[in-house]
Amino acid sequence: MINIESADIPKDGMFYAKEHLEGRDFKIEFHWIFLDKIKDIEVYPTNAAELLQRLDEGVQHFVYREE
Repeated sequence: MINIESADIPKDGMFYAKEHLEGRDFKIEFHWIFLDKIKDIEVYPTNAAELLQRLDEGVQHFVYREE
């Protein structure tokens, strides 16, 4: 579980969080990305880029199963 305080999230640029998983600590780097640029980067799960382009359709729940 990643714990980020909302006050620590800037409105632009990048920010960091820490996660502890399987006995190891990880520093995770987050970046804000304009939605019109998301098609140009590698996003996981793979269908997330398509779904993010349809935000005007309202709240969606999607399940991704890796095969």
